[in-house]
Amino acid sequence: MTLPSMSHDSEYYRSEVERCRELAAAVPGTEFARRWRELADQYAILAEEVDAAETGRVPILRMPMQQTQQQQQKKG
Repeated sequence: MTLPSMSHDSEYYRSEVERCRELAAAVPGTEFARRWRELADQYAILAEEVDAAETGRVPILRMPMQQTQQQQQKKG
């Protein structure tokens, strides 16, 4: 699997937001739909954080602190 280049990260994440929302719509009212929507929300936050970093502004959306800490633990 090839990771997106840094200049296209937010575009990649936004396309994943749409894909996850479409998958959630395909299985309405199920646990799967809820999980797809959660994943879409996480991709939206990632896209916002990349855009903010590239422009030097503060992100409008942020991951909850618990998720951020869990992700940092996985990296280190």
